[in-house]
Amino acid sequence: MSKRINSLPSIPYNTRPKVLLVGNGITLPFPSSIDVDSILIDEWEKNHSEHLPLRKDPCVHHAFWDEPLPLQVVIASNNHVSTTMHLLADKFSHASIAPAQVDLIKHILNAKFDAILSTNYSLEFEKSVIPGKNFFPYYRVTQKQTEQQKLLGIFQATELPYANNPTLWHIHGTALRKDSMVMGQHDYGKLLSEVVSRANKCLRLYKTSLTRRKPFTPKSWVDYFLIGDVYCFGFGLDMSESDIWWLLSLKKKEFPASSFNLYERERTTGIKEMYYDLYQVKRPITTTMAGKDYEEFYKNVCLSIK
Repeated sequence: MSKRINSLPSIPYNTRPKVLLVGNGITLPFPSSIDVDSILIDEWEKNHSEHLPLRKDPCVHHAFWDEPLPLQVVIASNNHVSTTMHLLADKFSHASIAPAQVDLIKHILNAKFDAILSTNYSLEFEKSVIPGKNFFPYYRVTQKQTEQQKLLGIFQATELPYANNPTLWHIHGTALRKDSMVMGQHDYGKLLSEVVSRANKCLRLYKTSLTRRKPFTPKSWVDYFLIGDVYCFGFGLDMSESDIWWLLSLKKKEFPASSFNLYERERTTGIKEMYYDLYQVKRPITTTMAGKDYEEFYKNVCLSIK
């Protein structure tokens, strides 16, 4: 892996980058998506005497399926996370990508985001626009890193050669680096410590740039999240995503000019809606955006953002 330090494009004074936060919702509509459930069930059967029914078993619902994926891995593997993580990484890295999914990815990129923050371990963006399987020429390291920062990818991105060449950040790890994949509370704790450290430094540097009326040069996905106008879809914002919720609270307090815009096909209600209001999460969905299926919905959202 190259040790060369790469500078990202500077953000002009008093402007905000356009940032996408996206999750595995953009992979689920396609037949080529990985059947993660079968891997989880296999791991469960190895480690538990109790039978685990299918997610949509019409006869019985198991509470296991109510947990987000990073916690399901911990439970299914009986906390032998690395074994399951490596199985998932292998599946994700070798997965094919359907032409319809390539089409959706290009629709997303045509909205011309400056940065894309993906919670996916999978490689749908890279495989859609980078020719062949050689991603290395597009790999960027933005500063000298500690061993933990290298592992978590806080300062590592891929520049996508399409549209306006946005940087892609796998904020919870990538299948290309098996041990980078954030699974369970232990990994989230390590990630959150790095996020807090970078966020505090970003806050100081960015306020200095504003005072001096100078451009600001981002170095991490954390910077883009805080400074930018963030558009989010295909991501459920589960309450277990401690790094995202912590950043939302800081964004509201210290970066009030920036926005967080959440696009939901079905509007969330209840307690989580109260958190959205608390952290000023905007939900600009209109009935004209809702398509017949998720693929059409995402395309309509991208057209609206563009």
